[in-house]
Amino acid sequence: MRLWNKLALIPSAEQRSQLEMLLGPTDCSRLSLLESLKKGPVTISGPAFNEAIERWKTLNDFGLHADNLSTLPAVRLKNLARYAGMTSVFNIARMSPQKRMAVLVAFVLAWETLALDDALDVLDAMLAVIIRDARKIGQKKRLRSLKDLDKSALALASACSYLLKEETPDESIRAEVFSYIPRQKLAEIITLVREISRPSDDNFHEEMVEQYGRVRRFLGTVANSRW
Repeated sequence: MRLWNKLALIPSAEQRSQLEMLLGPTDCSRLSLLESLKKGPVTISGPAFNEAIERWKTLNDFGLHADNLSTLPAVRLKNLARYAGMTSVFNIARMSPQKRMAVLVAFVLAWETLALDDALDVLDAMLAVIIRDARKIGQKKRLRSLKDLDKSALALASACSYLLKEETPDESIRAEVFSYIPRQKLAEIITLVREISRPSDDNFHEEMVEQYGRVRRFLGTVANSRW
């Protein structure tokens, strides 16, 4: 049986009706639905990701998850899908019903995978931008805090130097340290150092949390999608 005959037999009667609608215009555009679905994301943003997911969901909702695709020649199926993506809606509409249906099935099967890949690429790029921005914010905060950190570190170094004085009796060390830096002031310096110091493996987690507002815009779309 020829490839388009096999493909044309995959959809049910209801699915065939839905597939034929690919050739008609969408509600908000003069373009056909098929032409609209050909267009992938062109920007990296939350709205672009939402649109990419909606594009994938539209293709996924056709329900063309054929179990016997493995028996079809992969190269010919790929070529037919490529043809469906390159030719015009006018040319597809002029085909015989069987061949037209085969082309539409090939398009949906191929573009569903492509649309999901596009959405994941946008998500990956968006997360990379968010991580980069969080790192930049963290580094700027770090630079602003270095002056305070240096000042506090010098004060602690001076206080600790009293511990190394051999001539100071052990029982007098605390009194001598506090004579240089009052106890309350020393406690404040220690607290400040702990607040602004960063561990060597710091990944700017705090700044990442601050970026949640950017992520929240597309979390709903991800959560409501059927993967």
